[in-house]
Amino acid sequence: MVSSSQAGSSASSIDAAGAALPVLGAIGGAIAALASPVGLAMAAVAGLTAAEALALRRQSLGPDHPDIALNLNNLATLYRATGNVSRSIETLFQALSILEKNTGPYNTVNPLGNLARTYAAMGDVPRALVFQRRVDAAIETQLALQLAVGSEREKLAV
Repeated sequence: MVSSSQAGSSASSIDAAGAALPVLGAIGGAIAALASPVGLAMAAVAGLTAAEALALRRQSLGPDHPDIALNLNNLATLYRATGNVSRSIETLFQALSILEKNTGPYNTVNPLGNLARTYAAMGDVPRALVFQRRVDAAIETQLALQLAVGSEREKLAV
């Protein structure tokens, strides 16, 4: 956790960062930090580790909230960008698990796509194709559901 002295130091660092992290205060900044890889970088500047920012976010939303999956997906992107591919894959599987459990298999496109890209970059094309096929199936199902809802709305409008 962040101590009160770290929180004060972090808050001034965040304030100095200006518009790059629009949420004021160390806790608000830590929670916002996981919204994007840029936010994670800003959290690091503010003296918060990604793990601390994620812990604060989990504390405020709960461990299985779908937003935590988004945060994990972004954290995995940071891990991949910094060369920590195994940690990236592990984090993407955590995000995927949360989404499958809480939103169903059709809202898993982001972590599945990132797994496909990560495995492809590693040269593991067969495994990348497995995940890309799951992405394609999820997108196809999402499209079919959206078209069905649209058709039902049109029927009701007539």
